[in-house]
Amino acid sequence: MTKQQIKVFNDLLESEKFRGKKMLKYLLWANTTEPKYKPGDCFLISKPGERVYGYPVKNFKAKVIRSYSFKEDCVWRYELEAIVRCGDKQTDTKQFASETELNVSRRCDGNLTILGDPIDDAPQSMDV
Repeated sequence: MTKQQIKVFNDLLESEKFRGKKMLKYLLWANTTEPKYKPGDCFLISKPGERVYGYPVKNFKAKVIRSYSFKEDCVWRYELEAIVRCGDKQTDTKQFASETELNVSRRCDGNLTILGDPIDDAPQSMDV
């Protein structure tokens, strides 16, 4: 956004009669703040309650495939893809993380995680 456009947004936010300030704040944030991570960045992801091939999702390699945000909050969120190989089986899983979660995650190379033999017969399961 240009400085003039930002000024118009800020003027509207200061107006007492203007409605939709929350949405306007989000639009201003979304158009002036870039996501910190880009598609192709790889991280080690852990999701305590999730399992793949019976293994808990702990330090799985995952690659950012897109960034997005919700209008309710001004936080970048990321969709990541992890390729998991277990014995002769392979699956692609999607993981989701906020920018805050990725800030404390370790970077890695690639998004392929190789596990041992399957723990159970389910190709993918999730513990709740």
